[in-house]
Amino acid sequence: LSDMHKFGLPLTLSALMLGVSACATVAPYASNETLDVKTVTPFAETPAVASSEDAADDPAIWVHPEDVSKSLILGTDKQAGLYVYNLKGEFLQFLKAGRVNNVDVRTIETKDGPRHIAAASNRTDNTVALFEISADTLKVESVGAIDIAKDSEVYGYCLGKNAKGELLSLVNTKDGKVWVHKVELSTMVAERLAIWQFNSQLEGCS
Repeated sequence: LSDMHKFGLPLTLSALMLGVSACATVAPYASNETLDVKTVTPFAETPAVASSEDAADDPAIWVHPEDVSKSLILGTDKQAGLYVYNLKGEFLQFLKAGRVNNVDVRTIETKDGPRHIAAASNRTDNTVALFEISADTLKVESVGAIDIAKDSEVYGYCLGKNAKGELLSLVNTKDGKVWVHKVELSTMVAERLAIWQFNSQLEGCS
């Protein structure tokens, strides 16, 4: 570097030349075999949803608390409602819930035992659609909805828990907001906790 300055090369150009030289010695990307990366291949496929074009979207997997073979896959038909499948990809149930976009699931421990909740952003009526999963019957039923202001179109969605283990609903809207609610499971009534504003629209939530 001192020799470069002796010949009048500026420091920034010198650093650039050194960087290019270093890049030339970097090894190519390692292969999957070198990294011992396992290949995952599908063993089943769900039947097509009833709606055409860009309709099937955003699945969530609910894990059965006692028998994982009884776990369920929930997937949205963005034009019509919520589909339920088993782990073989076989159709079990359809709920005509509206234009549900993203779906998520959470199990919440209560004094009366675990409650298995699913929820999805619903663009038909600009709400969060709430569902409950029965571990006994493996049925999913609608249990209510959370209203979101009509001037904020719902989009991506996820469920969560706070430090007390209570159920949280987080839905983002096309105006860059995230609406945070706490859901009281005894009544399925939601209390708005916050609205977070971002500079642009968010795509999803996890």
